[in-house]
Formats: sequence, structure tokens, C-alpha cells
Amino acid sequence: EARARLIIDPDLRQVVPFRQDAEDTSRVDYYLTQLEVLRSRGLAQKTLERLHLLSDNTPGQSGQISVGRFMGSMSANPQQTPMGESRVINLTVRLQDPELAARLANGHAETYVEQNLESRRQGAREATQWLNDRLEELRKQVRHCKVVHIREGDVRVALEAGVGQHQHLRLAAVVVDLLCE
Repeated sequence: EARARLIIDPDLRQVVPFRQDAEDTSRVDYYLTQLEVLRSRGLAQKTLERLHLLSDNTPGQSGQISVGRFMGSMSANPQQTPMGESRVINLTVRLQDPELAARLANGHAETYVEQNLESRRQGAREATQWLNDRLEELRKQVRHCKVVHIREGDVRVALEAGVGQHQHLRLAAVVVDLLCE
């Protein structure tokens, strides 16, 4: 038997904090989803391929293991604490060969971490692309905009007419938008 421990870290920093595309990692179902990923056949197969241990069930293959056998020998469960479940996941592999069990437990944990890192890198690439696209849109708008000067007297007139500062700023933004079209 061999064990590895993982901490499910929901602290996913948003590259673009005002976009709502990122998964809400504070929900309980985030942890359940991560547990299911750890227990998934797909991740088990990736682990075996990465470690060059994937068997095609041909008799006589030494040092290799099938996905089904690996999944049957592995368990991933939340660590129990006096306060309930924690974010620590105990990954256990039970096999007759302790070295193979350790290699699989550690390899599976590493594969899971690498998959999560790749997912975060992909999110960062998509956010960068979105920001670059948005920046280009704004540059085009600025090139086509007329320069607008709001004189100090215009602001006083607006304030004296009962338009609050916040409303005046919104009004100025609308004027700028209309002039930029």
C-alpha cells in the first residue's frame, strides 16, 4: 500500500477579475468534482501512459498494469478531521508490489496537479487573448473618436441645474460615446 496526499486548492486567481467565466471554486460541488476527476478513468489512463505502465491486457507483460486494475487498487477520499472533511485528499494505491504502488500513487498525484496547472494556463491564455482583443477594439474606438473638451463652466452649469456629480459623469460618458460613433 502507498499513499499520497493532495490539497484541493480552490484559490483560483482570476486574470480578468471582472469576467465571470471562471468556475466558482468556493462551492462544495467544486471539491466533489475534483474528487471525481481524481477517481476518473481518464486520469488513471493518463497516469499509466505518463509512467509507461499501461498494459493492453496481453498476458506476460511484466511491470505493466491495466486501467481497470489500477482503478480497482486506488481510492481517493477526503481526510477526516474532528471538524468534518478537509480539503486534503488521501490517495491510496493497494498492490502487492509496494514500489509499484508508490510509483502509481505519486504518479497519479503528479498527473492530477499537471492537468490542473494546464487548465489554469489555458485559462490565462484565453484571458490574455480576450484582453488583447478588447484592447484592439478600444484602440480602434480612440482612433475614430473626436476630442471632446468639457469646460469648467459646463460642469458648473450641470451641477447648478441639479445634476449630481455621478449623474454628470454618466452624462459625459454618454456624450463621449455618441461623439465616438
